[in-house]
Amino acid sequence: MVWGEMYVPSQGQTDSDQALNDIHFGPDGLPKPERTGSLAEIIQVEHHAQGHETWKYRAWDGKFVPGPDNAYGSEHVFDAQGRDIKETSLDALGRPINDSAGNASMDSQYDGAGSVAATESFDALGRPTLLNDSGDSATKEQHDQWGRLTEKSYFDVDGSPVVDKAVGAHTFRDKYDDRGNNLEEAYFDVQGKSHG
Repeated sequence: MVWGEMYVPSQGQTDSDQALNDIHFGPDGLPKPERTGSLAEIIQVEHHAQGHETWKYRAWDGKFVPGPDNAYGSEHVFDAQGRDIKETSLDALGRPINDSAGNASMDSQYDGAGSVAATESFDALGRPTLLNDSGDSATKEQHDQWGRLTEKSYFDVDGSPVVDKAVGAHTFRDKYDDRGNNLEEAYFDVQGKSHG
């Protein structure tokens, strides 16, 4: 568990004019990895004029270490509203790398209300790829007027319907009452037949 976090200007480790080090501390006051499965004690965040950020995962001594999904960094591209539309995992040299999730990058599209409408996963060469845990490559989502997820479907690299391994269905739908309580969850296979 991280007990503290501090942002300090990055010195001498980047060409960016706007770079910060995000340092995480444990209850003993010593640097601590920012989350389980990550060795990063410092996340160096570089802000670029082109509307994106580069995150580099470092140990306290400044050396690159694996962070989330066993990548050494990530690049985030944002749209005009500040939404993350592309996240790419990077190796220690800043090149795209297939991470432990099974992809190098994920593209996200948003609906008019700002909710995620679709995602697509790609490998380091830019080809559609399957995620390791879910076994799908792309998703399509629908949300109600309050931004609650009402339907989500999963697709293969060629766009054909696929059953998500974690969900156990190709599509699931949620219905809510007027107070926002989930009333019903329905699951459907690739033929559209309802199950469990």
